[in-house]
Amino acid sequence: MGTAGYPRRPWLGVLRAPRETIRAIVDADPGRWVWVLAALAGLQGALGNLLQPVPTAAGMPPWTVHIAALLLGAVQGLIALVVSGFAVNAVARWFGGRGTVAQTRAALAWSSLPVIGSIAVSLPVVLMGWAGLPGGDSGLAASNSGQQAVHLAVAVAASLAATSLAVATVAEVQQFSILRAFGTLLLAAALVLVALVLLWWAALLVGIASLLPRFRWSF
Repeated sequence: MGTAGYPRRPWLGVLRAPRETIRAIVDADPGRWVWVLAALAGLQGALGNLLQPVPTAAGMPPWTVHIAALLLGAVQGLIALVVSGFAVNAVARWFGGRGTVAQTRAALAWSSLPVIGSIAVSLPVVLMGWAGLPGGDSGLAASNSGQQAVHLAVAVAASLAATSLAVATVAEVQQFSILRAFGTLLLAAALVLVALVLLWWAALLVGIASLLPRFRWSF
């Protein structure tokens, strides 16, 4: 799909006029930038893990664990966009929505701009948590309660702002009301949560079942 009519400054447009901007985005090229945005949003969640103590097992330097945590956060952001895009679009269809999965992914990815922007606050907080720790990485848990609280507050505020944007952008791409968009996001989140719980229980039961033969032969 071509990019004619794509907003020149979508980063600002989504914040100022989310419905008009997301409409221009999905009409021109709904896939542009979405995976980059998803990966960056995943990094915000990973930053909180950098304030936790790092095990020194196997002689691995702490910085390798931190890099792995950031990469895992980016991957989680990509997976979250795939899952949420399908879930939100499916629920939206139940409510009479007219959008596609690609358009819904774009709406969710661009609504994560507040989360991405909050990295500018969280990253200095993490760096401050590392600075001046005479005990090195082992002192993080005991010394960084203040930094962890600031990071959590920033993450919560950014998530609330992103949710409000998602309501507007999803409403636009699905062509229904703000109320229906809010209900769509709530129901989709609940369904994904239920699916995750069921998968966790299934994995737990499989693990228990695999131990039963060993348990029986131990007598």
